[in-house]
Amino acid sequence: IHKAASVISQNGNVTLADVAEDASVKTSFGLVKVDRVGGNLRVESQNGGVNASAIKGGANVKTSFAGITLDGVGGSVDVDNQNGAVQVNSMRTKGCEPVSIRTSFAPLRVRIPSDGSYTVAAKTSFGKIHSDLPMMVSGSLTPDIVNGKIGSGACPMNLINQNGSIEILK
Repeated sequence: IHKAASVISQNGNVTLADVAEDASVKTSFGLVKVDRVGGNLRVESQNGGVNASAIKGGANVKTSFAGITLDGVGGSVDVDNQNGAVQVNSMRTKGCEPVSIRTSFAPLRVRIPSDGSYTVAAKTSFGKIHSDLPMMVSGSLTPDIVNGKIGSGACPMNLINQNGSIEILK
């Protein structure tokens, strides 16, 4: 598609590929699969999983009762999931790109480059927080709340999980 794309579906899967500009999908009860978007991606789903890769802009994804996997997002990441796992891989950094991820009852994993620079606010209940990257932590150390900086802390990273673990991986 040589321009932007907007798809609305009910009870069905949606597949989009090679969209030159922004892409928007709204659906329920189906898997959303998106590959190669030249702009921003926005997905609103109910009870359906989301798999997206090679997004040049930012990603704003909301769903419930299913997993979300984002791979290769070039802009900010805003994810809101209920009762589903979230995995964000291979974020490309070209400056400050905020990350905000919320989920419950499933693992939350975010992979960032080893030279990433984030001010991290992570909170979970009935889970633990783990970081592969060195982090300068401020405040008290607990397994379920972490406030700290990775690198110089140039960009905000807010991670919230209820009843699940949080992993910051490289």
